[in-house]
Amino acid sequence: MNFLITKIIQTLLAVLGLIPRTWSNKIASQLGRIWFALDRSHRHIALNNMKVAFGVEKTESERNQLAREAFKNIVRIPFEVAWSIRLSDKQYSNIFEIKGLSHLKKVQKRGKGALLLTAHTGNWELLPFVTRYIEHPVNIVYKPVKAQIADDFIYQLRTRFGAQMIPKKRSMRRILHSLQRNECIGILFDQDPGRANGSYADFFG
Repeated sequence: MNFLITKIIQTLLAVLGLIPRTWSNKIASQLGRIWFALDRSHRHIALNNMKVAFGVEKTESERNQLAREAFKNIVRIPFEVAWSIRLSDKQYSNIFEIKGLSHLKKVQKRGKGALLLTAHTGNWELLPFVTRYIEHPVNIVYKPVKAQIADDFIYQLRTRFGAQMIPKKRSMRRILHSLQRNECIGILFDQDPGRANGSYADFFG
């Protein structure tokens, strides 16, 4: 049964990957609009965050538009992932520009490992490709998905360029050992781990 569902997911992505990007962007845009209109809970969270971030700098209409665009971008992710799976390494290199690797190499020369910190901006699922260009092993801290089939698929997607995955729960020991081996640790740090597992940062002042 799991094998069948995995094949269905792979087939679906293969089909999505065949859709021209101009079309997929339009489809994602419309689906994002529908999601924004129907999902009252997440819409409220998004609008509240926009108000915290911009206050009176932007009007209510402008904040609504930004929140709506955020929903569209999230819907665009599976379309872009499906498209990216079909790319060769050479095509990746021609499409994506990677800046700042010289800074990472300076850090790696110290022999203490490196923390690669980023947030859920753009399409973060394309980031594992960067591991092709990093000379030291890369480990990505992640939160496993409850549905095992989905988790297995995401795991394969994120490790296809050589990265290793570290489940977030009880991850500190593995993180420290990886840093001691001068490896890199990738962390999407804009999630709330709870006060027992992290430090509160008053981001807006």
